[in-house]
Amino acid sequence: MKRLRFILWSSQMGQSLLQNGLFQRGKVKRRLEETLALQERSLALTEAILQTGAKPDDWSNRIFLPERALRGLVSGLNGIERVVRLGDKDPEGHYDGAVIVRVEEAVLSTNDGSFHAKLSLSAHYQADKKTSWWAGTTAFAELDTMLLPLPDKDDKGRNAIRLHLVPYAVKPKFNWGNLSLSSGDLLAELIADGAFTGWGKELVIPGPSIVSDLELDIGKANSSHNKFEVSGGYDLAIKINRDKLHRSIAAEIPVSTTNGIWMLGGKTIDEVFSHLAETKETTSEALERRRKSVSDRLRPFRDDRDLVYVRIHNTPILEMASELRQATTGSISSSNASGEIAHPALLKDDLLGEVSLVVTPRGPSFLSGLFDVQPPDIKWVPGVGLQTALRVDASLKVELHTHTNAAFVGGGFGNDIDLHAKTSLDLPVSIKVAKQTVAAGSAIVLIPELACRRITIGVTPSAPSDIAANAWLTIHQLRIDVERNIGGGKQAPSILISSLPTFYPFGKNEEPRPDEREYTNFGRRGVEVAWDPKDVVVGADYLELSAGYSIVPKTGDAGPVSKEQFDAFKTALNEAVPAIACEPDDNFILKSWNVTLLDKNLLAKAIMDAVRAGQHVAEETKKELTKLYERPFDSLKDLPDNAWREGTKGVQGAVDNAKAAADAAAKAAADLAKGIADAAQKAKDDLERSDLNPGNWHW
Repeated sequence: MKRLRFILWSSQMGQSLLQNGLFQRGKVKRRLEETLALQERSLALTEAILQTGAKPDDWSNRIFLPERALRGLVSGLNGIERVVRLGDKDPEGHYDGAVIVRVEEAVLSTNDGSFHAKLSLSAHYQADKKTSWWAGTTAFAELDTMLLPLPDKDDKGRNAIRLHLVPYAVKPKFNWGNLSLSSGDLLAELIADGAFTGWGKELVIPGPSIVSDLELDIGKANSSHNKFEVSGGYDLAIKINRDKLHRSIAAEIPVSTTNGIWMLGGKTIDEVFSHLAETKETTSEALERRRKSVSDRLRPFRDDRDLVYVRIHNTPILEMASELRQATTGSISSSNASGEIAHPALLKDDLLGEVSLVVTPRGPSFLSGLFDVQPPDIKWVPGVGLQTALRVDASLKVELHTHTNAAFVGGGFGNDIDLHAKTSLDLPVSIKVAKQTVAAGSAIVLIPELACRRITIGVTPSAPSDIAANAWLTIHQLRIDVERNIGGGKQAPSILISSLPTFYPFGKNEEPRPDEREYTNFGRRGVEVAWDPKDVVVGADYLELSAGYSIVPKTGDAGPVSKEQFDAFKTALNEAVPAIACEPDDNFILKSWNVTLLDKNLLAKAIMDAVRAGQHVAEETKKELTKLYERPFDSLKDLPDNAWREGTKGVQGAVDNAKAAADAAAKAAADLAKGIADAAQKAKDDLERSDLNPGNWHW
């Protein structure tokens, strides 16, 4: 009785499907023809891949994933449903009911040239307007599919390779209560044609690829706050006029073998498509011969390893670094400058007291400059990564204000001066490859490193003329050494692979429209793929990575890592990079100067001008002026000390050199005495007429 009722159920169900145009033997035949055509396209694609690169070593980037690492790839299909509504839709949008085919289990295996997935399916009728006594019956079937890499287009119309599930055989089993029955191919064709093959192009399986965007931001401004030695400080910004450097590393072209899958890169998908043969009319026998030929050509790709293998050539890294060979310019600028750079004592004089020079920035942006980065030589060092040295030629301009002060006389004199300098620097740079681990995960990263170098730049006036002259003295030359540490710090790392998971949805993962006759309910299903980086070896021209790999089915609200999460991960990695100690430690040193003090008569006049202007004049200065008037000869010897010393150097030298000749010594002494007597008389006459005469003083 049960068997009879079941036969009636299958007959009615088949008749209903026939009436709705969902089950036709001719349609099944066309489906089989389509399956053969897809197999032909997949074999043609594999042949094109092998023509582009016949063995793994022909592909500079390559990943091998053993079968065990891929088992979760199709398990995320569990629970996906294909819904086919029966009958006509009424004005309220209702149908008689629907046949629902559900994936209960999916198991993956591999063979040369294709992946195979065996799907256990269930099919049942769900009533809407009409119910039936057989509505609670469920049919089960096993569907054999091939997960075929097929040529395709992405959303932007570019060539792409996608993995599609293509059914090629179905084996039904019926279950009614506790009774398990088998039948002919009626329900098999029903499931294969009326339900499952409707997935067709909708069901794309994610390939376990690597696509990494390398980035080196050398144009980011380097800012620091620096202190002057005396007081205050300034902000300094160094900017290289270059956009970010970009390169991509990809391994996304699939080739399957008997025990795993290769994802290949270093050659483009466009190159592969250029070898893609035109579609050929084919038969099952011709396909089998072609499949055997492809299997023989895949022998170099067979790999017995049980671990994930990742090998990346250094070409993209070298290409990115080679952009540094282009001539590059940059700028140096300051802001918020205030305080005193230097405050040295220039000389000590009995009339003026200690004379000092106060050096300050002339404005907030007192320091500016330009530099050129010369094309460097770049080399790859096994065990380290990339190494080079940047040759930098820089020119600086320093805008200063100087003020001359005297301890005994108030007022002083100010001058604006511009100092200039040119210098060159070789700055070693490396890009190291390492594993970084933070709370959110781990990554294999490229870490740019700049060595720390201390430079000294002597800035001097560009013109040889006197740079400052006033009523007390003349500054003929001035040099300031600017010392600074260059380089060091930390640069943002660039991620090769990371443990951040990537979510790949099955299909569009959109909610079906309620009035659709046929649709796939993906239920927001997909798989989450994640790497577990372990270590990296830097070889002669490659990187070899060891990593774990996981594929986990996800449902519900699973989705890609948000931009905020990714940015937070990058920030954490950047903070984990050890900084190379290189505090700027700026220093402005007044290294040398050449100063001439004016003669006493002019000094006296300047002092009296200061008195008339209401400036303070110390008692020591008044006494020295009196002494100068009363004892001009002694004053000539004593005032100014430095002028007298400088004036007698030549005489002393002559006497020293003439010690063996008494006559020469006697003549030199007589000439000196006469010179001093003449000078004393002239000074006395000048004093009578000058501000040094107390009769002319008005304190």
